[in-house]
Amino acid sequence: MGCIEEMGKDEIWAEVEKIMEDGIVTHQEYEDFLKMLDESDLDDGEKQTLRDQLKDIRDQTSQLLGETAPPEEPEVETAEEEVEAVKEEAPTKPAPSISTGTTGNQIFGDETDFGPEVGAIALKPTGTHKVIDSYTKNGRLVQIITTPREIAPIYCVTLPELKTADHKIMAKFQEMVLKESRLDPVKLDPEVRDKKFTEEIKSIIKSHEPAIQDQKLDTYSQYILMNMIGFGLLDPLLADDGLEEIMLLGMDRRVYVAHRKHDMLSTNIIFHDESLAENIIQRMARGVGRKVDTLNPLLDARLADGSRVNATIPPITPDGATLTIRKFKEDPLTFVDLIGYRTFSVDFAAWLWVVMDGLGVKPANAIVAGGTGSGKTTTLNSLATFIPETDRVLTIEDTLELQLKPHKHWIRMETKSANPEGKGQISMDDLVKNTLRMRPDRIILGEVRGSETATLFTAMNTGHDGCMGTLHSNTARETITRLCSPPMNVPLIMIPALDLILIQNRFKHPEKGTLRRITEVAEVAGMEGDQIQQNKVFEYNPETDLLEETGTPSKSIQTLAIKSGRSAKEINTEIAKRAICIKYMVDNKVKGLDNVKNIIIDFNKDSDAFIQSMT
Repeated sequence: MGCIEEMGKDEIWAEVEKIMEDGIVTHQEYEDFLKMLDESDLDDGEKQTLRDQLKDIRDQTSQLLGETAPPEEPEVETAEEEVEAVKEEAPTKPAPSISTGTTGNQIFGDETDFGPEVGAIALKPTGTHKVIDSYTKNGRLVQIITTPREIAPIYCVTLPELKTADHKIMAKFQEMVLKESRLDPVKLDPEVRDKKFTEEIKSIIKSHEPAIQDQKLDTYSQYILMNMIGFGLLDPLLADDGLEEIMLLGMDRRVYVAHRKHDMLSTNIIFHDESLAENIIQRMARGVGRKVDTLNPLLDARLADGSRVNATIPPITPDGATLTIRKFKEDPLTFVDLIGYRTFSVDFAAWLWVVMDGLGVKPANAIVAGGTGSGKTTTLNSLATFIPETDRVLTIEDTLELQLKPHKHWIRMETKSANPEGKGQISMDDLVKNTLRMRPDRIILGEVRGSETATLFTAMNTGHDGCMGTLHSNTARETITRLCSPPMNVPLIMIPALDLILIQNRFKHPEKGTLRRITEVAEVAGMEGDQIQQNKVFEYNPETDLLEETGTPSKSIQTLAIKSGRSAKEINTEIAKRAICIKYMVDNKVKGLDNVKNIIIDFNKDSDAFIQSMT
């Protein structure tokens, strides 16, 4: 609002017309306007007309904020008059259709009372629906509902309802907070940041609206907090550990999620404002020191919690900005969890423990292969749990995903993209070469896909055992073919340095839903002529839904026996001991990477004493 002392009559009237068009004026703005109006050179009649018009807008704003009517108010509206007032305030613009297909069916009933001011909205289901699952996350109710009109269930997060007028005044409050706040969210401890910033938001709003209703104050503060230091309506989804992925498809379309239990679901959240979505993408980009614009319309990055982000903006996605966020659990899944999900078996986990540990003489070099979303990274993270705590571990990734936090001697490295001038790029291959100068005991690559693969195999062939990584492939034989083909180009003669190939797949079961299973475990047994020989030591049995031993003698066990000076029987005894320990963790439902790692450390100190303590 401009300074009325410096305004002419026409400018003052234009300012009032703007306020009337918005339909919103805060208490402080109203008081300031009245004071300046009294000091203006308008005649008394004009002043009174403006006062009356402003008072009507102020009364509407007070009603919106749940404030008590001003004491000088001579009349009290009846219930019938209030209903008529609400009808008059309702926008005449038709609500956009909400549909995920071509039917145009409205799932959320009458989606009225929001217009162009509403950048994004969480709709409330009002039509016929059935709640098939519900839980609370961070104080917000989440419901999974089914409707007669859609095949797939819908994910609904419950947030305080905001109407168009709420969005207007909240935008005003947000501008005030931006101007008046003295807190720097970046410098605040994340554990207290939200609380301190919420207190600051409420204090600023109260200074402009002393009589605002507490419930309204809480609601506006919650939304402003999400918009300013979070990612808007994506925040409730990011807070839900039950989600694997969050997908924004564009404007005026529902956000989708991949649920760990209910698979792919549409949600009740819709973005309408392109600039709002792009602003969220820019904030994500700034968090990793990158920029997204028409010259660089792609973003591959990570959030502070480790979630992986891929974003696009026009022109490469002409229908609007898109976001795909692959979430990672706050506390990553362990092999104990994977046994519960039947991805691992107890016997297989015990065998892996011995092979990946290496008994101090020969840890296995392994690749976890599979399709997108099959769980390769989770399995790789589980394999890393078996690394002895004394080993020096270096991980290299394009986007940080691996979580080895209980391991004290761990260095993680991340590639760097080139700047706009095309300079400063640090590739995966550059980092692999650098790690060889850092005295690594273990090198783990998040994914092998290019020239770094040949460098890694060179390291494996020169004595760097215990290397691991993931690769996109569907079978063990195909994995070998891919490794030896462009762009990886690993010489065939180097392939025998690889000991294990774990194949993991994701598929849908008509009753059990989405399953992630290790379907094949193959050892590289050597070469005959120009052919790589493989031993399939474990294979998935769909009838029992278990990973079972094939009976083929394990080359890895034979190698351990020879290098450790033990018999195969002694090695199998070690496997049996570890199976007892793992079964103990499964039976006692040991959760959390820290807890699992601590038990492994205790076992490694004195396995016999540990087993005895269990009885």
